[in-house]
Amino acid sequence: MKSGYGFASAFDSGMRFNMRSFRISVLSFLLAFLAVSSAFSTANKVEVGSDHGKQTEAAVERCYLKVLGRPSDPAGMKTFTEYLESGKDELWLERALKESKEYKNRQRDFLKSIAVIVLFIAMIAALILMPVVSIVRQRRRSGPAVSLAPRIMLSLLSTGVTLLLIEAVFRVRAYVIDKQELQAMLESTVSGGLAGDKKMGDVMCLTGDKYVFYELKKAVSFKWLGQSVTMNASGFRGRDCDVIKKPGTKRIIGLGDSVVWGWGVGDNETFLAVLERKLNAEGKEQWETINMGVPGYNIAMEVRAMRQKGMQYKPDIVIINYVANDFDPPPFFRPQRNCLKSGKSFAWEYIYQQAANIISKLKGTATVYAKGEGRDEMLHLSGWAPFEAAVRELSAMSREGDFKVLCTALEGHMSERMEALYKECGIEYMYPFDAYSSDRGIANNITEYMKTELYLNRTDPHPSVYGHAEAASQIFKMLRDKTWLLLR
Repeated sequence: MKSGYGFASAFDSGMRFNMRSFRISVLSFLLAFLAVSSAFSTANKVEVGSDHGKQTEAAVERCYLKVLGRPSDPAGMKTFTEYLESGKDELWLERALKESKEYKNRQRDFLKSIAVIVLFIAMIAALILMPVVSIVRQRRRSGPAVSLAPRIMLSLLSTGVTLLLIEAVFRVRAYVIDKQELQAMLESTVSGGLAGDKKMGDVMCLTGDKYVFYELKKAVSFKWLGQSVTMNASGFRGRDCDVIKKPGTKRIIGLGDSVVWGWGVGDNETFLAVLERKLNAEGKEQWETINMGVPGYNIAMEVRAMRQKGMQYKPDIVIINYVANDFDPPPFFRPQRNCLKSGKSFAWEYIYQQAANIISKLKGTATVYAKGEGRDEMLHLSGWAPFEAAVRELSAMSREGDFKVLCTALEGHMSERMEALYKECGIEYMYPFDAYSSDRGIANNITEYMKTELYLNRTDPHPSVYGHAEAASQIFKMLRDKTWLLLR
């Protein structure tokens, strides 16, 4: 009886103490979290500027890294180089940057991160020490005869429930922020790109696919950089195209990002449209091109889109254009986060990010983002591995669909490693602007190209009408000379 009574008494007192400590720790954490972690702030977007002298640019870059912990943006570079050239010094520039909203937000985020880390340490200490203190006090009062198993069990249970509740709070928080950010992306506009009050959501839509998580809307027309853009019923730029080819018709599909899509040029001025006219002018065979370019896509997304949408059109040739951002995730959108995903802790990701913010601030460097906070949803689209996998997948698809693949690069030459990969996969590649640069004695890179008529201007890295026409001419010559590319 005595032993049973002692067990019940210990269980009852342990239950009261642990439930009380559980409630206190949960409430204190939630209240403190809500107090220090409101909405995330983002720096104002800026317009594109222009280049200036190297020494002045270096001074601006030093000030940005020192004060804001990040490289300068084009608008800041333009504005502050003008100030420095007018007689201002670096100290003046540092003071000016410290008056900016971005600097104040960075300071606020730094203090918030410290508060969150301190709170986290205090909470963990409380969860560990309070049960230990309770057990020690109970042992002193009741002596060694009383079993400590119930109290230890209750302590572990209350700690586990507290941590689960905290994780649930962070998952709900992640879901709410994710929805808000995606909605903001859909309601945003591209500076200088969309006319009037057009929004990204008027032109693009989310799909839910892991790779092709956004696409251009179908059957819409709009203005882009003052140019008329027509999206057909399939979501491709240009006129509608039947899935089944007409007898005697050859078909080319173009894959790429905004370059292939035709950023800044009209529907009939893209290199695919010009190429189609040149091919049909030969009079030997009927050709049609399908423009599957989508602004922001990288090669992994382009090849997945080809698998999902392009294969049914049974192309004879696929032209895929390389750009430097083929190794990066798209800038316009990101996939929706899976807030129910197991195997990871949203709470730990948040705490880790706050620690990274503190370290970056103390080091005076840009924030190094941890996996999570939405960024890990695009890791499968970043780096060499997805690039290589996409090239090999496209090569396999060409054998499966019996079509040839040509890789073009309008920004300059690819690396030797990339060229070797294309050769290994049996994919031909070419540089359409090589002839132009050779005739004029300029280097084969986008920096030099942007100073010429090949590009829209010195600040917009997209080919002009002239650039698209030049690309079409060079591709046409190659198709005419390469008999294996079906031209006879």
